[in-house]
Amino acid sequence: GGQAVASGEGAISVKCILRTGSTFMLKLNIPLTVTTNRDGSVSLRKGSLLMASKLGSEETLSPAPRIRATTKWNFTPALAKKLLGGSLAVYDNERTVVNPMPAHPFSRQAPPFELKIKCRNVMNWTMDENGEAALPSSPKFSEECIERTFVPFGCTSVRIAQFPPCRKP
Repeated sequence: GGQAVASGEGAISVKCILRTGSTFMLKLNIPLTVTTNRDGSVSLRKGSLLMASKLGSEETLSPAPRIRATTKWNFTPALAKKLLGGSLAVYDNERTVVNPMPAHPFSRQAPPFELKIKCRNVMNWTMDENGEAALPSSPKFSEECIERTFVPFGCTSVRIAQFPPCRKP
């Protein structure tokens, strides 16, 4: 037993007595939001968490320390044509996969949750000679949508969290 009270200010107060062996679970439906950045790119947020592409990576130490993606990285979430309540939204509802809670919540090997989101490949998004991936000014997208995985930003080595905006036709 216990009491949970939510105010209109986004605060939740929980009052209960926990005994040995008690389990306390709080589930919140936190919507995925799409934000437009100053440079025109878009980013995904789940509450206050910035989401990034989940990519395979490898680290090299010579000649200088560097981390690079070992899996396809140049894709972007497919956005809906119409605004949802005046804001951008993904084309198709994301699928959330909740993983067992690791000892360290920002683990690269075991993130606490993953989002599966329909994305399109960006055909002309490439790395420059320094290994930087500047957003293309006029992106060209593939026709097909493929489900890709996103994790909280701190759970990644290759941190791609800004994407060219792509409206699903």
